[in-house]
Amino acid sequence: HRILTPFLSKIFDDIFLFNIFVIVIWLFYISYNLYEKYDKLTLLFLIYGLSSAQAVIFTFNFGYYPDPLTVLLSTIALFNLENNILFVFLGFLNLINNEVGLFILFFLVLVSKYKIKKIQLTGLIVFFYLIYRYMINFYIENDSSGIPTYINELKNFNLNFFMLFGLFSGLKFLIIFLVSTEQQRFIFIFLVFYILIPLNMAVDYTRYGSLLIVLIIWVLNNQSFKNFLSRL
Repeated sequence: HRILTPFLSKIFDDIFLFNIFVIVIWLFYISYNLYEKYDKLTLLFLIYGLSSAQAVIFTFNFGYYPDPLTVLLSTIALFNLENNILFVFLGFLNLINNEVGLFILFFLVLVSKYKIKKIQLTGLIVFFYLIYRYMINFYIENDSSGIPTYINELKNFNLNFFMLFGLFSGLKFLIIFLVSTEQQRFIFIFLVFYILIPLNMAVDYTRYGSLLIVLIIWVLNNQSFKNFLSRL
């Protein structure tokens, strides 16, 4: 059911090469959009820091997974957040690439200026996705990773040691963002959501590193973070 990455990767001999290509495009796209915000040396260090962040390395460590394309699509959506047509188009592509796109939609709604409109558009995206899943089930037997599977995982909610450790690690990882932006509540809300919902539905915790990557990019694009750097 995650057909987008395998389909697009057919232009290469190997899906790993396709993912490398996507990562290069992703870094170039971020650099292009942040070029006017930071001086060249600062931007160089920011891109280097972003590409070597633990969440990025974990997410891109699995060369045959759809994570790089998820991150690229999410980044494009983030930099064009108030373009409603693009929001719906990229949101749907994200969902058919990887279900983690649903949680990324939540973050995009959270940081949007027009939250009510984005909630309505998210409902439209989910509607399109459910139609897609219904149709794809005629061709692919997908009981092991269907929507009911994730819901059942969430029913078995367990705030165990790993969740608590994740809370500590996540706060430590994002502390610089919490003190450098004027919108700390968005980061805190999403971090709590990230730990309580996606991680409780995940079999492999590293699969959800893309959620943190999108958060990092949002902070880098935030004017208050640039102001924070200028005061250092």
